[in-house]
Amino acid sequence: MLERFLILLAVVLAIRCGGKRLLNNETLIQQVDNFPFADKTYEVEVDSLGQLGDTIEVVRTKKWPNGITAYEETTNWILDVQMTVETYYTKELGDIFYQKISMPGVQTKSIFETIGNTDGRVISATLISIEGYPDQSRDTIFMDYGYTYSNEDLLRQMQITAHSDSGLLTDMYYDSKELPLRSVQYNSQDTFELELYTYRNDQIVRKETINYKGGEYSDISYNGQGDLDTVRIYTIDGIERELFRTIIYEFGGEGNVVAKQCTNHLLDEQDKSVFLRED
Repeated sequence: MLERFLILLAVVLAIRCGGKRLLNNETLIQQVDNFPFADKTYEVEVDSLGQLGDTIEVVRTKKWPNGITAYEETTNWILDVQMTVETYYTKELGDIFYQKISMPGVQTKSIFETIGNTDGRVISATLISIEGYPDQSRDTIFMDYGYTYSNEDLLRQMQITAHSDSGLLTDMYYDSKELPLRSVQYNSQDTFELELYTYRNDQIVRKETINYKGGEYSDISYNGQGDLDTVRIYTIDGIERELFRTIIYEFGGEGNVVAKQCTNHLLDEQDKSVFLRED
């Protein structure tokens, strides 16, 4: 499951193409580590009386001088298990080039790293999954990226090949503006997942995901700035769909998300949280 999740993450990294000079990830990471934190956001539960409860998630970010996010550290607590995700982004395009996920309580972590060039084209990637301490079990998956272009030298298709027992392949198809239209994840036996993208004025407004193995369909809508607006998750059984969960985001006057409401339709339960910022 982790392999498939991170390969899907890798899909969004290789939308552009270009030159051949490689980025030095180690130098970039050292540079970003010296940056001060720009802001800190807490997601806090709110009860039915409007009183604040437990902290669900804490996000800290750093910025490149041009304002693009350089680093994001997200810590959340799922079923009382702490999970921290550290993500580094490139300066020019804001693409992910290094990510570490750690769960200290269960001694599990994973490291995902891409090798790319200064024009944003990802050439290869590595996923390392580690369990136990110190590094008692280590599994490494290498991924290669291949590209297909039109006669006008526009990107038409990207394929990610995972060198693992699963034989997992991911194909991403693009429109005439090199915006991703759909993504298919499969191997020689099965199709695992399909993603469809919809745009308005070159800004994403909708993403649909069908997880065939998990029996789930998600329909995500975005606002005019490309931020998450509403998430609807359905269980699927054949051609039947049943709405399972709805997540609605609320935005303040400055365009920042200020609250989130989650509805579990099967259990008829609602949860609300607010976002508190510390500059």
